Amino acid sequence: MRVFVYGTLLKGLERNKILGTSPCLGPALISAMLYDLGSYPGIKEGSEPVVGELYDVDASVLELLDQIEGYVRSNPGDSLYRRQTAPVQCFSDGRHLEAFAYYYAPPIDGREIIAHGDYRRYRLESKDEEQWLIAYGSNLSTQRLKQRVGQISDTKTGFIEGYELSFNKAGANGNTYANTRYIGTHVACPAVAYKLALEQAEMLDRFEGVPTHYMRVAIPFATVSGVEIVQSYITHPNKLVPERRPKDEYLGHIQKGYREHALDATYLEHALGRVTRLPCR
Repeated sequence: MRVFVYGTLLKGLERNKILGTSPCLGPALISAMLYDLGSYPGIKEGSEPVVGELYDVDASVLELLDQIEGYVRSNPGDSLYRRQTAPVQCFSDGRHLEAFAYYYAPPIDGREIIAHGDYRRYRLESKDEEQWLIAYGSNLSTQRLKQRVGQISDTKTGFIEGYELSFNKAGANGNTYANTRYIGTHVACPAVAYKLALEQAEMLDRFEGVPTHYMRVAIPFATVSGVEIVQSYITHPNKLVPERRPKDEYLGHIQKGYREHALDATYLEHALGRVTRLPCR
């Protein structure tokens, strides 16, 4: 059974361990309204994108989730959260699936709406005016990034576990751009996290076409110091296309970034080996 989670059950947050060994099917979107309810969030019916993760759970885990969320199977009207089936869209391949999601049942009066729809990102930005933002494509080139957002205070290298580098983001005239696609266990995409002020991240959003081309979301990032939650750009599912080799100029920024940060060049070569070259123009 598929369950869409969007709050403290997300990876890196307090209740994720409750999901145990349930397979994570990757990041996904649901249409709703996301609210800050204090120490946890809740969704109500709505049409805004809410970011979460999709899990495949068995009956015992589903029963435990019902207890945690205050869902009363025998009398749903008495529930704190109502479990109901909802359509979700997967970031990895754009598929539309049905999954259970927990909707907050009581009236919501005066609660803050989380406009961008990402609870982990909301928590990060509530704590700090500076954010770590992952680069895995052309922004790996510090020169390119500085041209877009100005000076950068700090960097660190690491891996986006469970994701692979793909070139399946639609561009103009049949071009493609970099993306990280969720695959699951035993894969990890090399990346660099840059420390940016929130206003710098918002400047970069304009270059990346947020929220219709890329979405800026919070995900786990593994470094030598451990796993932490940072922000990254992931292609909106509606902008996915079959993989193709990017133009040489764009690819040059990525290659420059791999050399600059001493990332594994064979990983990039392998990613490019999966794709076909664009015809000459």
